[in-house]
Amino acid sequence: MGFEIRPDIAATLSTVPDVTGFEQPPATGKTGDAFPQWNGGEVVAPGLFETGWVIHVLLPNMDVKARDAWINSHLGLLVQALQPILWTMAVGPGTWQETPTLMLTCKE
Repeated sequence: MGFEIRPDIAATLSTVPDVTGFEQPPATGKTGDAFPQWNGGEVVAPGLFETGWVIHVLLPNMDVKARDAWINSHLGLLVQALQPILWTMAVGPGTWQETPTLMLTCKE
């Protein structure tokens, strides 16, 4: 696939409660806003690429306990929702415009 999957990723993210998927980073974000960022690709055969994505999900900009609670209640749902279109390989912390994020590293 490739960049044409962005609308599918955004729509899939929006199926998770409290999450709003975007194809591109939103101009201003709130907790639960999520968007894909291209993370390169790997040539798996001549002319065939496996595209990588990082999904950023904005977290509460509060204390660590609030972020942990949000992650605990949403992480499994996010991975499960993405499963039909992306393979989630890793999860971890990140930031976007100084807002804490949950980052899901995925491949098509």
